[in-house]
Amino acid sequence: MKTCNLCGVLRPLSEFCRNRTSKGGRHTTCKRCACARAKQWREKNLERAKETKRRWYARNRGQYLKKTRQYALDHPEQVKATKLRYRDRNRVRERVANLRRYHEHKTEYDARSRRFYANNKSKVLGWQRRYRQARPEVCRAATQRRRARKLSVREVFTAAMDLFLRKNWKNKCAVCGKRTKLTVDHWLPLSKGHALTMDNAVLLCGSCNSSKGAKLPEDRYKPKLVARIEKRIMLQIQQWELQEC
Repeated sequence: MKTCNLCGVLRPLSEFCRNRTSKGGRHTTCKRCACARAKQWREKNLERAKETKRRWYARNRGQYLKKTRQYALDHPEQVKATKLRYRDRNRVRERVANLRRYHEHKTEYDARSRRFYANNKSKVLGWQRRYRQARPEVCRAATQRRRARKLSVREVFTAAMDLFLRKNWKNKCAVCGKRTKLTVDHWLPLSKGHALTMDNAVLLCGSCNSSKGAKLPEDRYKPKLVARIEKRIMLQIQQWELQEC
């Protein structure tokens, strides 16, 4: 047992780092206090700490990478958990870094992706199929945004909006009331420059969606039906705004 000279707590020797020059072969400061002191120093001397780390990495790159790979092979579960924790804490930062890296090496990344797809086509198709089955609302929202981009219309219709819309219309077609092959459709058509938003979204079955096509509502439906659906859309906007608040 040994007492830390900073916190004054009596701790086992395993709580102190080894030091050949110290009495007993251990540091006088426990690991917790040493880590806290080092963190405090780094925060006060951030640029100096980064430069020191860069110089050390340049000198020991090969040895560091070899140890890192070996540790990942020996402790796969710990490495996976650490990566997940980092992504949860730095989701936006990681996305920005990935996008920057992709644009800097776009040709290389695209060629690698094509090679992987050619060599693992069945595996990739299986991943895509399972993802679509697990997250259909995300895939629908992505498809709608892609269609809008092709027509130079900005859309931000999210998966949460998709779920709200289906629940709001009680999973029924707004025109005929069917419950099968339902899709979120533009009430005013995308081809005429109308984006998919809460004030322009309805739930239609495949048949009604196809028959409506790129027509304006008043060109396809009777005025009474158009008025009923548009009144429902106004209520839909209010309910969505209340939910967001």
